[in-house]
Amino acid sequence: MPIYWNDEPNQGRSAHSQKKPPAQSGRWFVAALAVLVLTAVSVRLALVVLVDAPAAPSAVTLVPRPSVTPTAESPAEAFSADASPHSTEVPSPTMPPRTFRLAVEQDLYAAFSSPLEALDRAHEDVIVLPYAPSSSPEDLLTQRLADGVVFWTVEPLPYGIPLAEIPYALVTHPQLDREGFSRSQLGAIADGLDETYTLVVPRDDQLVRAFLERDYWGLTVARVESWDEAIGYVAAHDDALAIVPWEVVDQRVRLAAIDGRRADPTSTADYPFCHRIWLLESSAMLMPDAALEELRRELAHETSPTVRLVAVGDVMLGGYCAEQMSEQGPLYPFGDPGLTALILEADVALGNLASPLSRQGELLEGVTAYRGDPTTAEVLARVGLDVMSVANEQVSAFGPEALLDTINALREAGIEAVGAGATRDAAYAPVVVERNGLALAILALNAIGPEELAASSERAGVAWLDDSRALWAVAEASRKADLVVVSCHWGEPHTDQATADQITVGEALLGAGADLVIGHHPHTVQAISYQPGGVVAYSLGDLVYHPWSEAASAEGVVLVATLGDGAVRSVELVPYRVESCRPRLLEGGEAAAVLSRASALATSTPNPTPNP
Repeated sequence: MPIYWNDEPNQGRSAHSQKKPPAQSGRWFVAALAVLVLTAVSVRLALVVLVDAPAAPSAVTLVPRPSVTPTAESPAEAFSADASPHSTEVPSPTMPPRTFRLAVEQDLYAAFSSPLEALDRAHEDVIVLPYAPSSSPEDLLTQRLADGVVFWTVEPLPYGIPLAEIPYALVTHPQLDREGFSRSQLGAIADGLDETYTLVVPRDDQLVRAFLERDYWGLTVARVESWDEAIGYVAAHDDALAIVPWEVVDQRVRLAAIDGRRADPTSTADYPFCHRIWLLESSAMLMPDAALEELRRELAHETSPTVRLVAVGDVMLGGYCAEQMSEQGPLYPFGDPGLTALILEADVALGNLASPLSRQGELLEGVTAYRGDPTTAEVLARVGLDVMSVANEQVSAFGPEALLDTINALREAGIEAVGAGATRDAAYAPVVVERNGLALAILALNAIGPEELAASSERAGVAWLDDSRALWAVAEASRKADLVVVSCHWGEPHTDQATADQITVGEALLGAGADLVIGHHPHTVQAISYQPGGVVAYSLGDLVYHPWSEAASAEGVVLVATLGDGAVRSVELVPYRVESCRPRLLEGGEAAAVLSRASALATSTPNPTPNP
């Protein structure tokens, strides 16, 4: 369509125009010709100024768009003295509405040219034109060169209409034991003042420089061609970090905090590293509602759906812990408000129940276990646990009747039990949880205790990890669900080293289709292995357990994983210490000590490499 630009409303032809006397006709012809020439020059100058407009004193007030645009009952009311400046919706018969001039920053126009051109064609009352970033949005509005301006910024604005917020994540090597950085610390790394770390930036580094408020980089910056190459570089260098779009984050790297906050596509308010697209309008004219809604739809940033999984280790509600709950209240083990908030806010919360909730059966010889009260299943539900693994030697230690009794108690409380059942088929059946449009399959497998605990076609029991059925069950679940999580009861107690069997089986589970493998039973924190096929957390430690003599056995981590796009997107570890059956979240040096042990332990892939 032809490009036109008028600063005044289009005037219709006068109904009173009449033929002029000959003497006046010549003067009118000359005047009309002059007006046409001046108009052409004005339009040309307006377009030139739009591309690189100089600053000018404020002439138009910027105001927030009203949530509901007032409408007048009649033309007379629309133009009354009491009418709102935004209520003049009814056009005058002799003054049709002026075209809304929407200026779009050149980079944004290039990125969204197709929908913006479609918007221009679809709405006769809107014209869309690009402008050079050297012109500020406020200048274009105050000089009346545009009625609305679309542009990007990294800072939230107190006025205007937000159209999109695209989060960028800070990622580090998975074995880096540092939880996060401040913006000033990142700036020191970018300037080369802190040479402990290497900042990785892509060729197109405009956004990263804007986030860190830098016009240039120090000599320690590593340059790569693309965002994916930045991820690969960080995964292969334990001193590297990068700021990348949320969409490219995968299990090869670890999500780190910025000023205490990690990237979360579901919560971007006040998050420091966001690519924000805004619309500013002048008070003189607002964008037509239909065009605004279409603009919002086209520019809105839609992230792929994710599931936030919170996983904890052994939860033992018998013995000494049962005594504490009886004396101090049933919620005593979950008295840390930060811990309970973490579990309650999860889309799915998973734990390993380490005591039967039943009064039936007799303890099998050679197995140590402590009964819990069946009513404590309600406690687990109140603190937000959704799924509990019962694939271990403790829950099944009092025989099939106690095992089935425990499963029923959990289900009556609204908690799914996984990893055991009345038959072998039931024991290996996954629990499928649907959240945010994604299907998450959870399985649980046991490798501890006598094999007579395993379920058979005629006997209730647990899903056995060494059974050939285990890998088949994982493969079947991966074909029917978007994501697969496997809970494993394995390893040697009171050791911080994953065994060779754990490493071999963990990699086999990933190969069969698991995305995340979560271990327990060693009563200590063990390594987390980040591999191209998924993530294996060999042991999270105990969450609720009676006191151990070993100091390391009193510590654990909560695993917070973001799952989406058929993979683990990010993993966060939240450390705690168990004191008299009650976990307490750690901060500062205490937290760093636990995290350093968790991340520094040797695994089969100590130095991850990028995907080929």
